[in-house]
Amino acid sequence: MTGKRVIIDSSKNPLRARSLCLTPGLDVRLIHLTRDVRGVVWSRLKAYRKDPKNGFGKEHAPVPVWRSVGYWGLTNLIASAVRRAHPECLSMLLRYEDYTAEPIREFARISEVTGLDYGPIAERLVAGHPVRPQHTCAGNPVRMQGAIRLAPDYQWMESLPESMKRRSWLLGGWLARCYGYEKHPTVPTATATESTDHTAARAA
Repeated sequence: MTGKRVIIDSSKNPLRARSLCLTPGLDVRLIHLTRDVRGVVWSRLKAYRKDPKNGFGKEHAPVPVWRSVGYWGLTNLIASAVRRAHPECLSMLLRYEDYTAEPIREFARISEVTGLDYGPIAERLVAGHPVRPQHTCAGNPVRMQGAIRLAPDYQWMESLPESMKRRSWLLGGWLARCYGYEKHPTVPTATATESTDHTAARAA
C-alpha cells in the first residue's frame, strides 16, 4: 500500500513476528530486543494519567513485580522460540544495555542483519544529534516528544528498592543469565553481545 521497500514493525508482541515469518512473499529480518528484567520492573512501576497528546491512551497504574517479570519472561521466551522456529529469517539478539553503551558497534550488527546502512544514524546519535520518529502508530510514549536522543537509563540501579531487585532476580534471574545479565551488574561501558546471541536462542 505504501510502495516502500522496507517497513519496520516495532511491536512488542513476538507472535506478530511469527505471523510475518509465515506470510508468503515477505523477506523478514528479526531483531530480538531485550533489557535487564529489573529495568523493565522499574519502568512498569511508574504511574501515568491518561494523556493522549503525550502517548497515553489510558491510565497506567503501577504494575506489581511478579506481573512485570512474568510479562518480560514470557515475551522473551516466545521471541527466542520464534527465532529458533524460523532459521530462514536472519535474526539477532540486541540488548538495550549494549545498544546504548556501544551504538556504533551495535548498529553495525543491525546493518548486517537488515542489509541496511545504519552507520550515518549511529554517528549522529553518538554526536548527540536527535532523530525524529516517523510514521509510528504505537509504542513507547517517547515517540511523542518530536526528537529522540540516545540516552542510557540505569535509574533502576539506584531507585528500585532492594527488595524488588531481589524478587525480580529470584523470579527472572534464571532467564536473565541466559541473556548475559548478572545478579550484581554495573553500568556497562563496552560489553560483548556476540557470546549471548546463540545462548539466548537456546534459553527457551
